Amino acid sequence: MANLLISASRDDAAKRYGYWYLWQFAEWVNNHTEHKAYVLTDPLLPDFQKALVSLDPQLVILNGHGGRKGVTGLNDNVILGVKTWDPELNVKIKAENPKWMTGRLVYLLTCFTGRELAPRLALTKAKAVVAYQSSFIFLTGDETPPDEQSEPFFKAALTYPKALLEGFKAGESYRMLEEDFMMQSNLMARLGEKQAAEYLWHDYYWAVFYGDPSATLL
Repeated sequence: MANLLISASRDDAAKRYGYWYLWQFAEWVNNHTEHKAYVLTDPLLPDFQKALVSLDPQLVILNGHGGRKGVTGLNDNVILGVKTWDPELNVKIKAENPKWMTGRLVYLLTCFTGRELAPRLALTKAKAVVAYQSSFIFLTGDETPPDEQSEPFFKAALTYPKALLEGFKAGESYRMLEEDFMMQSNLMARLGEKQAAEYLWHDYYWAVFYGDPSATLL
């Protein structure tokens, strides 16, 4: 059995969507698999560190605002990052902690972290890292999740951790994520939903993988 740690916050509309879908994902994990998912809500850096120590998760999923150097928890508090200025987050990151991800599978469901943070995690021996080099874009209805417009984006995005939980290797799981984004994009195009199709393709195009493609959750 593997422990999963999911970090998600609710302090703005974009984060609330990620929070809602990740809560649903955690419930699916806890009700339909042998694994255990824990959701760390509105975390600050000490909360994140404490959860890593107490749970020792094999898979860590971070959702928040991302920049090339870091990921936020609550508000603009960076919980994982490199000690420097982050131009996308517009903050100076005061603590450096990529080594906290050593030996873990990591999914950065955020904007821009695929540029520098994700490869840094791989260099500090995270087993495998999936992230996005540009914005992670999704459509919304009335900014109250869930809704039909946001569902295809998060359905595709969560293909990766679901595949890991089903026993697929990290590289195989990443390819399944790519395929699901493209499938959803093609479906939206056939339905005449041009903007949704373009945004789904955007997320597919900017998704990146670092690390060992043969890594598994257990």
